[in-house]
Parts: sequence; C-alpha cells; structure tokens
Amino acid sequence: MLIQEEMMKTMSPEVQEWARGIPSWIYVFYFLGVSCGTLACIGLLVRKSWATPLFAVSLVAVVIQMGYTMFIAKGSDVLGAADKIMSLAVIVLAALLLWLSMHPRREGWMSS
Repeated sequence: MLIQEEMMKTMSPEVQEWARGIPSWIYVFYFLGVSCGTLACIGLLVRKSWATPLFAVSLVAVVIQMGYTMFIAKGSDVLGAADKIMSLAVIVLAALLLWLSMHPRREGWMSS
C-alpha cells in the first residue's frame, strides 16, 4: 500500500499507473486492518474478550481494502500471481484469527 518512488521505478508502467490511481481513502481501511489486527492479537495473548470484535473489524477492513484494490481498481488485471495469492492469504489469515478467537471467548477463558 505504501509504495515508495524507488520501488515504483522497478515496476512496469501499467503497475505504476495502477498504484498511483489508488485513492487515498483506501489507506484508512489498511490502517484499520493492520492496527485492529495487531491490537486483537495482543488482546488474545492477554485473554481479553475485546480481541474478538477487533478481529472482526480487521477482517471487514481487509476485505474492503483487498476487494477494492483487486476488483474495483482492477488490480487483478495488472498484478502478478504472487500478489493475488498474497491478497487471498491476508484475507484467509484474518478470517482464521477471528475464528480462533471465538473458542476461548465461548469457553469463558477471556476476561473483559
């Protein structure tokens, strides 16, 4: 998401044009996905029940960000297979973390 000019020089002209066309508001969802996911992981480690809702917010933000960049902004047309796999992996990991946080919460192992 935060591509520097030095990195841009190594990309094809099509990818450069696509990266420059991503609107700045998508970075809000990037920030939400990363920060909520990080805080949720810390919360899960210290057994806090607020970790599960934060994982949910992170998952929604990741789906919005990846969905926009891959489908609406047509990233799937210009990016390589590794980028597509990484986007899918991030969504799957965010969903897995949400799912994994639900069991200890149901069992009452987490405090508020």
